Amino acid sequence: MKNKLFILGWDNALVSDIVENKVHPAYLAMLAEVDPNLHARWTLDDTVSMQGEQPEKIWQSFCELLGDEKGRRAREIFYQTYRRLPLPPLTENALPFLRKLNACGCVVAVVSNKTQKILEEEIRMRKLDGLIDIAIGTTEKEEPQGTVGGYDRRFNSRIELLNEAIEEWPDAEEVVVIAGSGYAEPAYVLGVSRFEEASAPVFDWIRRACGACVRVRTVRFRFYDRFGLEGRSALMLSVNVLRPGVCRAFFASVKDGTVRL
Repeated sequence: MKNKLFILGWDNALVSDIVENKVHPAYLAMLAEVDPNLHARWTLDDTVSMQGEQPEKIWQSFCELLGDEKGRRAREIFYQTYRRLPLPPLTENALPFLRKLNACGCVVAVVSNKTQKILEEEIRMRKLDGLIDIAIGTTEKEEPQGTVGGYDRRFNSRIELLNEAIEEWPDAEEVVVIAGSGYAEPAYVLGVSRFEEASAPVFDWIRRACGACVRVRTVRFRFYDRFGLEGRSALMLSVNVLRPGVCRAFFASVKDGTVRL
């Protein structure tokens, strides 16, 4: 049996248009109060350019630009506005895709450059904690500890996010990353089995390629207890050997339906 870890991007991969519907309006509300001149010049392209940065670096840069007091106020307004705005729907085919992975015994991890706290909140809001095994954000909390910028650091880049997800499930033979294009280079650097840029057709193709689920014994093991999943029954996976030739042959056979996940 081939054992698989799927690492999925949360923002704009599983959840659609989150930059346009939540992040950009939150920046505009923030800047309208703390810097009207910058607010007048701020565009969606400016917001997009901030994506991929850790929250700690973003807020440190605003503190340097606006001063510590306005920087702290900017952060407060941003998160208040972000939480007030509704979470956009899942991307097309994302939910049946997650359900199929769960039914087939694949381990599912999501990664995001947003804070751990907000990532977990959004997963619960979408009632997906039963379909997602591992969630990894960049920082533990929005608030600085002590001086401005003194955040509880976790991961500083996309490659660290992916690596942490892989280390959380080291027994996977196949590691598949489906996320935005910013994760492509980190995925290849880490030597994962396959990278696909997230889209509805990709979700649908993999879901259909899964075929019938295999029968395996269940075991009890520890997931992140922040989801309350301590001791949950789940499917055993094993051995992490990422050999490119084997992986290419495996995914080719998945595509033509001769191998079932």
